[in-house]
Amino acid sequence: MHGTFRNPSATHPRGLRRVRVACAMAAAMVVLGARSVAENASAAPSAVALLAAAREALGRAQSLEADVEHHGGGRVIRGKVALKRPNLARLELDGLATGLLVSDGTRLYTYYPRRNEYDETATPSDDSGVSTTLVPQIRAFFDSGRSLVIPPGGAAQAHRETIGGVVYDVVEITHRAGARPGAPARRERICLGLEAHLPRRMLAVAGPGIETEAILSHVRINGLADAARFRWTAPAGARRMAPQVRRTPERNLLPIGAPAPDFQLPTPVGDSASLSQVCRRNRLTLVTFWFYG
Repeated sequence: MHGTFRNPSATHPRGLRRVRVACAMAAAMVVLGARSVAENASAAPSAVALLAAAREALGRAQSLEADVEHHGGGRVIRGKVALKRPNLARLELDGLATGLLVSDGTRLYTYYPRRNEYDETATPSDDSGVSTTLVPQIRAFFDSGRSLVIPPGGAAQAHRETIGGVVYDVVEITHRAGARPGAPARRERICLGLEAHLPRRMLAVAGPGIETEAILSHVRINGLADAARFRWTAPAGARRMAPQVRRTPERNLLPIGAPAPDFQLPTPVGDSASLSQVCRRNRLTLVTFWFYG
């Protein structure tokens, strides 16, 4: 049996008006929804665009001064940083074995106040020499943000977030997982100020419970003209540490069974540890070198 179903409201004048009103409302909702999506997209630019804006802002900065907070290892370390192109730097941190890092443009000094010792090396002429993992913003300043990139094989996403009452454009970067099975992928979190797009907060997560964050506040750009604050003289009685001898990899090889030479390196929280100190506390010591950065 064949038949035709007809909706009475479709032919009645009042029903036609209702249909037209409903269609107009649906069209308005679609337009409003599209406008809302566009507004959200403009409020949170893409990760690529944000990192490009940060590089541009850092490239324009000739000097930078700020208060510093470093969070890591359950500790909060505070200090001050001053940077000036091409390679002048001064980083002062309270409560660390490494209390001072100064580059006067020719020499790079690292002072250990607890031991009253200092290390002195030549300041490289390029942008790779003045840096520290405690405050990664220093490296980003001197390399004009070239270190703020999405690594090969990595991924990134961006959003806008309020942290401590301050609104940031946040870029979350996930690095490619390590070659070792089950190794966690390293993550970075870069919080950019809305106006200058400078990296105010930089968080690095190397694994579960292994994270550090450097926070800059009271940032002042292009207001540092006096180079005198980058001069440094060792305190009375301070001892210069023995310079490390650079040798070719072949000459660095030790015979099997030979005692390992003693060396000293900074820890992730800014202290220092030597191989001899670690060996005295343990019956067995395994030394492994890994790349961070």
